[in-house]
Amino acid sequence: MGLLSFIIFAPLIGAVIIFLMPKQKVQVIQSIAVVTMLITLLASVALLLGFQTGSMQLDALQIQFAEKLPWIPSFN
Repeated sequence: MGLLSFIIFAPLIGAVIIFLMPKQKVQVIQSIAVVTMLITLLASVALLLGFQTGSMQLDALQIQFAEKLPWIPSFN
């Protein structure tokens, strides 16, 4: 899993865990929310720090951090 996918799915996984918790465990729910937020924040900062701004030239533009996965194999 790439960094972009992780940044997208980490909050989703945290939300599912929170959804499955009993409502009475407010402290645990808040802790899970904060940990999920910090993990997502750290991954976002890592993505930002890994972004290269000055190394690309106009003739060789490429998308950084792109993830290529097969979606529908028959369409390729």
